Amino acid sequence: MKKKLLLLAVLGCLLYNHGNAQSPGTESPALNPNPEMGTTTPKKRAFFITPFYEFTQFDKLELISHTNYYTVWEGENSYKYTAEDIKSYNDNYGTAYHNSMTGIKFGYQVMNGLGVSAYAGINHYDFRSWISDENTQSFDADYPALTLGLAADYLKKLDEHWTVFSAVSCNFTSSKSVKVQTTNGEEIVSSSLKSMYWELNLAMAYRIHRFLP
Repeated sequence: MKKKLLLLAVLGCLLYNHGNAQSPGTESPALNPNPEMGTTTPKKRAFFITPFYEFTQFDKLELISHTNYYTVWEGENSYKYTAEDIKSYNDNYGTAYHNSMTGIKFGYQVMNGLGVSAYAGINHYDFRSWISDENTQSFDADYPALTLGLAADYLKKLDEHWTVFSAVSCNFTSSKSVKVQTTNGEEIVSSSLKSMYWELNLAMAYRIHRFLP
């Protein structure tokens, strides 16, 4: 009986050691004294899929160009604002644009820390124009709007805890017609929005064990 227990103990020890040797991601402490450091910077030649959420807020925007399109019983008509109209608007009114974006990035690590990606998702937005003390005209997405983009990001490990992050992206959002809410009594039935903007981010992150806020 004692021999059987001793044999079982030896076999269990061998199986345990063999399982540790075959486990993915394990490494000898002598080869990697700080295994947490190895996961801070993404490695090159690797594909990645990353879900993300982003909230963007633009206030006090200046109008650069504007064209009104009208559909009446005679047909379609349009009016493009002149330079004087644009200046008058910017002197007396404001424009704001807020959006919350949820999407998925599909990317590739070109080199250690540097990744390029394309992303797609949905966007809920709130666009306000003619902002003044007496008047605000706005329209919101009653349903999600399509958003697409391209991005490049870079992570640089400074030491055991600090990491620098930078990213540049180009985003395009297009919506279908949505209802317009206005406080000045004008009967505008619907409107649509197309927006494209570049974004540059620079940040520092402090690593707490395996969490990188």
